[in-house]
Amino acid sequence: LPPADQLAHQAQHILHHLFAAPLRAYLDIALLLKKHGGGLSPSDLAESSARWRTGRALPFLLNMTSALLETPLPSQLAECCGGMRPSEAETAVTALFNLPAARDRAGESTLLDFREASSVGKLRLILRRVFMPRQFMTLYYPCARSRLGLPLAWFKRAARLYRRGRSLAAAAAEDSFSKHRHQDIARQRRQLTEKLLQQP
Repeated sequence: LPPADQLAHQAQHILHHLFAAPLRAYLDIALLLKKHGGGLSPSDLAESSARWRTGRALPFLLNMTSALLETPLPSQLAECCGGMRPSEAETAVTALFNLPAARDRAGESTLLDFREASSVGKLRLILRRVFMPRQFMTLYYPCARSRLGLPLAWFKRAARLYRRGRSLAAAAAEDSFSKHRHQDIARQRRQLTEKLLQQP
């Protein structure tokens, strides 16, 4: 990929994980800037942002990387990147130093959606998680390879999600301060991602 697209791809990766990305993600951006920054122009960044649909995330992440790793931006990019909003920068830094475990990150978005949804929304979410497309079901339930076995695969998936839901409910009942804090941070990370994905 051209350097601008590599940067946009890295931004898309960080957004995909809702900023639950380690410092290495920012280091990769810094290394790309060090190697190719002199040949990048604001129009290159704008075009790659449009192609990869990263909204205003790319300028934000370039600023974030510059501040975190004390690497100055190339002069031609410094003006187009502009300044960061303090509240957004605070959320990103808080996320960086409060990374969830990989197993917690796996179901984090679904759990947030479930907690914030209405009763009807919760039912729709459950049904969508059970009645997944056949292509997905065959990855985890071999019986789904046959159309006759697909209902059995759905039943197994429903049972699996039920067991997982019960274990999550039991864990939530502990009501610890750290869990509430991680949930709040996860919500803020998602809000930041949604804001940055909006076109400027």
